[in-house]
Amino acid sequence: MAPYPLIFPAVLFGTLAAGLTGGLVALVIGMAASDYLFVPPRFTFNPENLTHGLSLTVTVIALLIVLWLAAIYRTTMLLRANEREEAENHLRFLLREVDHRANNLLAVVQSIVKLTKADDGELLRRTLLGRISALGHAHQLLAASRWRGADLATLVGEELRPYALGDAGRVSIRGPSMPLSPGEAEALAMAFHELATNAAKYGAFSTPGGMVAVTWDRDDSGARHIRWQEDGGPAVVTPDRKGFGARVLEQALAAVPGGRTALVWRREGLICEFDLAPQRQKEHRAPADERKAQLDPDFRQGAGF
Repeated sequence: MAPYPLIFPAVLFGTLAAGLTGGLVALVIGMAASDYLFVPPRFTFNPENLTHGLSLTVTVIALLIVLWLAAIYRTTMLLRANEREEAENHLRFLLREVDHRANNLLAVVQSIVKLTKADDGELLRRTLLGRISALGHAHQLLAASRWRGADLATLVGEELRPYALGDAGRVSIRGPSMPLSPGEAEALAMAFHELATNAAKYGAFSTPGGMVAVTWDRDDSGARHIRWQEDGGPAVVTPDRKGFGARVLEQALAAVPGGRTALVWRREGLICEFDLAPQRQKEHRAPADERKAQLDPDFRQGAGF
């Protein structure tokens, strides 16, 4: 009896251990050794008769099927193992990131409480809650993206929505899709909150005809530039002293690599410019953002205010 059945486990284990190449090597060596050493006429590769040739052909086909199924199984198991490893690595990253962000958040809240001053207790409460709420919005966006970052248009829209009072003409948000890193999102959330509250007290949002335009783009090097511009509000006067809000704006991107902030106190309305370094990692868009970009690939227009 030909020892062909013994080749099946050899091909199976060879494929599972070394992949398709290992299985093929086991198949060729097993078939050659069995036919040459054990099948009459021995020490030749000539089939003894038609039945022998047919048996040899059927065996090879069966072995190839085993080889193919074992290769598929091995590939599937390797993919699942890689997915589990990636999931575990991502979970460890999230845990470290949450711990890091929690420590940073506590430090920021402590500085807010320490530096915020107001004679009126109710005003102090509203100021503190507003600044902490801005951080909360940023963290909600970061949590939704699993701490990969946040979208600039969404961040600006969430912060300015309460100030537009349902009038889309009061707020203009325009620029290409621009993801933010977690650090950039936190810093800009605080900065836009300070700009919005300042505009509500003294700037464009304090008068019916005032409006705010937030625009951004990239230059040839990939550096990102964001511009806040107010128009239609009271005449602007350069302040003679800097409060906490002004310091927040001027130092908004101090901890962000390559970040810079500039304030222009022009009479027609405040201008605040933020500069960010080029995006280092590949940008990811949500499916809804992809559909919008297909309609307008260059720019996104804020709406729904």
